[in-house]
Amino acid sequence: MSTMTSPSDPGGPAVGANLLLVEDAPQDMELIVDALRRAGVQPVLRRVETEASFRSALTELRPDAILADWTLPQFSGTRALAIARQEAPEVPFLFVSGTISEAAALEGLRNGAVDYVFKHQLEKLGSAVLRAIQEGRERLALADSEERYRLLFEMAKDGILILEADSGRITQANPFIQELLGCQPQDLIGKQLWEISSLLDKDRVISLFTRLQETGYVRYEDIPLLAEDGSLKDVEFASNVYHVGRRQVIQYNIRDISARRAAERQMQTYQQETLCSLQDMVAALVSLSETRDSYTAGHQARVADLARAMAVEMGLDQHQVEGICISALVHDIGKFSIPIEILIKPTALKQQEIELLRTHVQAGVDVLLPIHFHWPVAESVLHHHERLDGSGYPQGLRGEAICLGGRILAVADTVEAMATHRPYRFAKGLEAALSTVEAGRGSLYDPAAVDTCLKLFRQKGYQLPSVDRLPYVDRLPQEKQAGGA
Repeated sequence: MSTMTSPSDPGGPAVGANLLLVEDAPQDMELIVDALRRAGVQPVLRRVETEASFRSALTELRPDAILADWTLPQFSGTRALAIARQEAPEVPFLFVSGTISEAAALEGLRNGAVDYVFKHQLEKLGSAVLRAIQEGRERLALADSEERYRLLFEMAKDGILILEADSGRITQANPFIQELLGCQPQDLIGKQLWEISSLLDKDRVISLFTRLQETGYVRYEDIPLLAEDGSLKDVEFASNVYHVGRRQVIQYNIRDISARRAAERQMQTYQQETLCSLQDMVAALVSLSETRDSYTAGHQARVADLARAMAVEMGLDQHQVEGICISALVHDIGKFSIPIEILIKPTALKQQEIELLRTHVQAGVDVLLPIHFHWPVAESVLHHHERLDGSGYPQGLRGEAICLGGRILAVADTVEAMATHRPYRFAKGLEAALSTVEAGRGSLYDPAAVDTCLKLFRQKGYQLPSVDRLPYVDRLPQEKQAGGA
């Protein structure tokens, strides 16, 4: 026999509970329901009084808690407890009885019950039920979490070691550790981390373990791992300290990153080969440009050397430095479009010739744009004759609208051009060149670029390179090298 009872007051307390009641007296069930409601519990309650109905209800209902009388005519609370422990051990079980002795109640607790309440003290029932349900849910959540962790631990494709935080002794090792280290997980239990023969740098392992104890987290990739076949594996170690109860433990995750490292090395090789190809292309463009104009042989390379030194001194990263150097090497590439008579004219240019000469900037950009550089080379070339006050060409840009590469090239190009000979004039000298950019600091030229350039020459002893040590000079035709500046 079983009976279902649910709250009839829709405005009652909001705390609900699905309860299975092992009770033969309907009037006692009513008292229990009233006591629960007064305590703030809205019970959906199913009453049973035989073993068969109890088993059936246990399967169908999966209650939040089981309340059981100690003795029934055809059943007993102790028998219900035994069945519940076997069939639904996660469900909290409470005795609610008027006949149970305290000794019997304590025996019930030892057998798996979570609490007991005497029927003459039903005012305690609500809090006992709520506490039992809450603790039951916490146990379920903990068990679920532990199961998920166990599955992750056992199925992970990383080697996982659990260590005692104070001694470094291994207490657990997951199955994948065998594939990674070539030994059975149980063979590692009890060893200290640095006793694993696969870890070659013992001193560094001990040092990192000490640091881990101090900081609580360590990650590193620079300890080689000796594989079972004698090869070295690239591995990543990530380790952290955490608490399990009152104990501190350390979890080491060991990941094989050999494939990633191989891919990185392959990518680095590819990038280096690509860079070399770009450098070869740039050298060919430089050679082609200077073949037409012997007076500017080495000009672009000297500008590149100065621009590179400025970029380094300004603290730019290696990628930016390389891009500015490449841009400088081709900044006058567009001069191929200018008649040779103008390029080598020994007298001052007429205004019309100056306007034609200025078209070399856009001509150079048109050549460079289709080339897939890793840097904004075409933009730097387009901006290298722009000036901060807008008086430059070809776009009349002002201030920050001029890219950094263009601002650096403007200073380097001006200094090199004034410090070396031109077809229509002798060199004005280095000091005159430095004075010119110094006078234009902030109005024509970028202040940081000017300050860096002056510092290089006046404080650090920088000198424009001679032909025999120009950047990429080994890639230029030998007859061109012999021409000199």
